[in-house]
Amino acid sequence: MRWSLCITVLVALPIRPSALAAQVCPAGGQALVLSGGGARGLAHVGALRVLDSVGYRPDYVVGTSIGAIIGALTATGYDARQIDSIVRALDVAHLLSAPRPFEPRAFGFIEPVLVWEQGRGGWGLVSASTLDKRINARLNDAMLVGNLAAGGDFDSLSAPFAAVATDLATRERVLLTGGDLARAVRASMSIPLVFYPQVINGRVLVDGGIVDNVPTRPARMRATSLTVVDISSKASDTLDINSPAAVARQLYELFLRETDDTLRPHEMFVRPDLEAIGLLDFEPEKMTAAEASGAAATRTALRGWECPPEPRPHLRVPPGPFRLASFTVTAPRNSERRFLEGELGLRAGDTLDLARVRGAYRGMEHSAELREIWLNPRRSGDSLRLNVTLTPPPPRTAGVAFALDYDMGARLGAAYVDRTLFGGSTNGSIGLAIGRYRQSLLLGLRPEPASWNPVQPDLRLALNHEEVRHYDRDGLELAATDTRDATAGLGLKQANESWVLRAGVIAGAWTDTSGTVSGGGAELRAIHGNEAHPPALNLDATWTSVWRLASLEVGTAVPLGGWILAAAGRAGVGHDLPEQLTLPLGGSHGFPGYNVYELRGDAELYGSLMVEHRLIGPVRGRMEIAGGRLWHGEENRVLGGTRLLAVIGTPVGELAAGYGWATTGRNNVFARFGIWF
Repeated sequence: MRWSLCITVLVALPIRPSALAAQVCPAGGQALVLSGGGARGLAHVGALRVLDSVGYRPDYVVGTSIGAIIGALTATGYDARQIDSIVRALDVAHLLSAPRPFEPRAFGFIEPVLVWEQGRGGWGLVSASTLDKRINARLNDAMLVGNLAAGGDFDSLSAPFAAVATDLATRERVLLTGGDLARAVRASMSIPLVFYPQVINGRVLVDGGIVDNVPTRPARMRATSLTVVDISSKASDTLDINSPAAVARQLYELFLRETDDTLRPHEMFVRPDLEAIGLLDFEPEKMTAAEASGAAATRTALRGWECPPEPRPHLRVPPGPFRLASFTVTAPRNSERRFLEGELGLRAGDTLDLARVRGAYRGMEHSAELREIWLNPRRSGDSLRLNVTLTPPPPRTAGVAFALDYDMGARLGAAYVDRTLFGGSTNGSIGLAIGRYRQSLLLGLRPEPASWNPVQPDLRLALNHEEVRHYDRDGLELAATDTRDATAGLGLKQANESWVLRAGVIAGAWTDTSGTVSGGGAELRAIHGNEAHPPALNLDATWTSVWRLASLEVGTAVPLGGWILAAAGRAGVGHDLPEQLTLPLGGSHGFPGYNVYELRGDAELYGSLMVEHRLIGPVRGRMEIAGGRLWHGEENRVLGGTRLLAVIGTPVGELAAGYGWATTGRNNVFARFGIWF
């Protein structure tokens, strides 16, 4: 009777939903966990857009690899829209596709496929994928405000933050919660063989995904409830063994360690469908697809979330200003210390000029002078101290080059740069190229630069020997002309992130069938482009007492889905030119249907359109349509032509082979391996 009465009373009592929720939903902080996943990282941004819209604000953020990048920006206070812009501005697709593993301006005309650098442990081979000063510069830029606001303690951000890295020696998880924010993120994303490891506190750190790709356990140390966005994927059961990129991606994904933690019923788990997006697929359309998938998966997960937190105001990005109380710059040489102080605008007691610091990072991205800059900020109250460290370029660098052409035969090259001459105040370089028809030697000398964009003296000596080939109208080879020239030049040169400008005086001697002549004059050269974006403009103008020459070359390429559309143009005019300086129609690629360098004259006008598309596996199809006009003495020729090629990209250069036809009835094989120099 009594039990029946008690049950009746309990059933009759009203039960509030909040009381039941309190039994299921634990009190305490909310942690946001962002996994690694390379190019799939924009899915994190899509998830954050949806979470932002419902007022979700994390109390703690933990991230691995790309999750560390986006997590650090979230913890700084940026919203999803801002993070989207910042991550896309990193432009990782271009960074990873930079065609050459060196600073091309240092080696002159040589295009090395292998480069060695002298470090503390001696000489070592460098690959194109590991020269990552560009990503260092862009990460520094992206993390600048958060880095200064944290002041060495990531708990001081708008939301406390931790990045997960892997100790390469012990394979232990390393949780980075302080120090330089940009460097911590950089360590967390250091995919082996793609980026250099980071040495922090004596530990060699690489990508955190190797030990903990979905870092839920570290998050549980600071929060009672997790929101996990997992963008990792399992290694594929099938593999294209002909694709080096596919093999590298498969090896990396085999190394990733997933969490063995079990999520609680009240926690939210988001796993977008990203199987169609590879680890290094940073093309804009793939990133957009990843973002959309992340948003869709988050909206689905929200509908089943048992314990959503109360909406809260958005985190705030620290507004600054950041006043610099003191600073130190640790550098191997005083010249480098002064150089960096000037570029960063460091003055104790002044407000740090963020625009100037960002400008220094942009300069670093395209300069050979420094590889890494870390601010290492420390804050005590309102006092901000920087302990800037840098990694200078290696004292000596050497490279070798190789190219093979159906018409021109093999060509070998070597280059050497020494930055230690005269106590480190002067850089010297030497380049040597040997081929069947042309041999070249180039010597250069210039002072150590005093800024990112210095105007500096430039001394060079060039020696060339070339057999200039001649052909009749039917393409039969005639007797070649043996030519030689020696030129010395002294000028002023300036190089910035996208331009190289040089102006100076020259003196030399030139020999061809008409004999030997000597003279002097002036020259001007302007190149627009850099190692990530090949030259879009090349202007040369030379006037001497013997001959005169002016030439202009322009080009551009536009990706259109799976297609690439490129256009190029050349124009030049000369007067009394030695035979080895006459203008080749079509440049180093020649004109379709003709031998390379067969059509040469005193003036040229040339234009081409190229369309390229992937056919199967690593093979791409390319079609070129060209038109041109050549003036040679009294002769004036107008030509059109087309060329069809199959192209295969390799780690040491491009292999292209096909056939070309000209409107004159001529046709010819074109086959080339590597970058011609």
